[in-house]
Amino acid sequence: MQLVLCFQALWMFTMSEFQRPPICDLEEESGPCRALHSRYYYDSKGGACYNFKYGGCQGNANNFQTKEECEAKCMGIASANLTSKDVQSKSPTEASHCYLSSETGLCKASIEMYHYDPSTQKCFTFYYSGCGGNDNRFESEELCLANCTKPARLPLGPLGPVVDICQETMEVGPCRAMIPRYYFDTATRSCQLFHYGGCKGNNNKFETKEQCEAKCLPADRKDGGQRDIKWTQGVKDGKCLLEMDSGPCKALLSRYYYDQSTNTCQNFKYGGCSGNDNNFQSKSDCEEACLTKTVRTFTDSDNAATSKRPLRLWSVMVLLAIMKLGHGQ
Repeated sequence: MQLVLCFQALWMFTMSEFQRPPICDLEEESGPCRALHSRYYYDSKGGACYNFKYGGCQGNANNFQTKEECEAKCMGIASANLTSKDVQSKSPTEASHCYLSSETGLCKASIEMYHYDPSTQKCFTFYYSGCGGNDNRFESEELCLANCTKPARLPLGPLGPVVDICQETMEVGPCRAMIPRYYFDTATRSCQLFHYGGCKGNNNKFETKEQCEAKCLPADRKDGGQRDIKWTQGVKDGKCLLEMDSGPCKALLSRYYYDQSTNTCQNFKYGGCSGNDNNFQSKSDCEEACLTKTVRTFTDSDNAATSKRPLRLWSVMVLLAIMKLGHGQ
């Protein structure tokens, strides 16, 4: 009996000294996606860790892969299966997604990606299915290391040649996914759309046209002069005539499609697999592909010429009036 009382006293003392992190007070949150991953969260009202089903995306940091990790973080209970190093490294941090196990997801694509392995502190390849999964997923080893290690293990100039990624040629890569990306075309000095295969390739690829231009067309290198941009009737690509198709999967990815009836690009929720090519990651991508654009550039000389037109017209009118008066006399 005395031994039990001693243990209870020790437990109460330990809990009074333990400072529970703020993440443990967050509500359980499954997130908007529809996967069914078994996870644990700390219930601050019940004072214990409980199982819940995580959807696979978003949610919050009160999300642990095992009950032991949850108890170690939020209750100060160290399991025999967890070392102090494990508790420190596997608890949610600003880069907690780096400690999630790799997940291929729910679809049927085979896209080569990288995931971080906290046990070896290295990044390894795995094949992503195209939807679902979690955030421990990167397009390159460099991005994986940059996000999950400090300092980032990126090559420095003195260790090898520094390559300007904007000068690299467009490279689709050997895989067969059709991921919309932008590359900088040195011949036209502009950012162009292409479809990335999903693996290998090089770094001259950007998720949006804006990212490409920000990297490869700084403000001091862009053309001066003002532009008047107007969208006009007409469709540039046959895929824009396809009906909007969410596909059979159940992800909720925000995408855009071209609507023939309104001649505009509209938002819709893409399921993550199948569907068709009338499917764009941004409204600007959709408009670029499906609407005819007229661009008029006004230079200083154009503005000067335009400003002189009223004066010339007035001069002609005065001359005609004088000639009419002359004929009247």
